[in-house]
Amino acid sequence: MEVAGNTFHYAELNIRHTGNADRTLAMVKRAVKMGYDTVAINIDIGDIVPSESIDEHMLSQTSLENTDKPPPKKKPRKDEDRKGREQQLPEPFLINESQLDLSDLQRLGKKFRQFSRITFTLNDATVIHNIFNNPRLRRFDLVAVRPGDVSILTTLTRKTDAVDIITMNPETHVSWLHKSKFMEMIRAEGVGFEFTYASALLPANRRACLHSGRFLIRGLRGRGVVVSSGASSMYELRAPVDVMNMSILWGIQGDHARLAISGTLL
Repeated sequence: MEVAGNTFHYAELNIRHTGNADRTLAMVKRAVKMGYDTVAINIDIGDIVPSESIDEHMLSQTSLENTDKPPPKKKPRKDEDRKGREQQLPEPFLINESQLDLSDLQRLGKKFRQFSRITFTLNDATVIHNIFNNPRLRRFDLVAVRPGDVSILTTLTRKTDAVDIITMNPETHVSWLHKSKFMEMIRAEGVGFEFTYASALLPANRRACLHSGRFLIRGLRGRGVVVSSGASSMYELRAPVDVMNMSILWGIQGDHARLAISGTLL
């Protein structure tokens, strides 16, 4: 989906949907109350592995929320019918806007917008062709990719028409952060680079998250950066002003901090 050209005041582009519709709705309600007029509801399916079923992956995320339900039965697989996860993508998830109180936004002359998003990790170059040519991928408004290594990042320089956001797990070692040349090539094509702050709220992750964020900002010279929560609970969301203040810790100053949560980079 072409998002470029639309100007949003405050955008939260990574509210994670893990299978619990009520929880996702509660997070969107909180985001609107905090002042966000744009949200992206993200389904993160993790690593794209050809031999693993998407149902097996999603079960691990929803098991704690549905402990009273038996696990789904696995279908027998034929050797000649090995449908990879790249062919078993989930459906996008959006909330019912009639369940939101949008009166505060309307008083400010703002219009609420929501987008669907899918995020996945790429470690295996053999799945890249299939995943980006999968018709189900085009049902999502935003596509975010987490490159597993430098070679995947290099390949993505030729796939910028299919990707909206490059993201990472900031609490882990990210091997491609020093490849500013390839990062700049991707950014120049209109792809945003995201770092999330939810994991940085935990003391155990804070130092690693600060390190990764600063490397990202330095490599891009502050351009093309998307700051979002990556929240899977409402307690991980922060108001726009708080996010801009936190961005100073990563080296984002002034108008650049506002731009990073405005949605205009997409």
